[in-house]
Amino acid sequence: CSISFLLAANNLCYLSLGATLGSLAQHVAYGMSAATIVSQGSVVASGFFTSLPPSIDWVKYCSPFYWTMQGIFKSIFRWSDSLDCVSGSSSSVGSNQCFLEYDFIIDDLKKRGIYIASFNVDSSDNIFTAAIALVA
Repeated sequence: CSISFLLAANNLCYLSLGATLGSLAQHVAYGMSAATIVSQGSVVASGFFTSLPPSIDWVKYCSPFYWTMQGIFKSIFRWSDSLDCVSGSSSSVGSNQCFLEYDFIIDDLKKRGIYIASFNVDSSDNIFTAAIALVA
């Protein structure tokens, strides 16, 4: 239910953005071009696919895609989830199992300031911030 809401809110954000840019343009082609550039720029600036320089890292908070993906990841992954480890290793989860929190992809997202599946981080499971950012 929460994933459907986040995707619907994301679509409404981009539809509103496209309608606004389309109404400001003098020709339909200019409006479509501007909407495409802004929407694709916001996807790249979200921080999920590339790291941004610290001077423009704040741009990701303006991206609807950032809030949507953060909400979806938080609703799917929990810090207590486990995955298969290297054969022969043992952890507190069980033989050949490791916590998802220690996966290299989750670590890479943490370096970018995206806290998903993190133990002892209050915002790791909370999707309400993402939902409010998309609706507002």
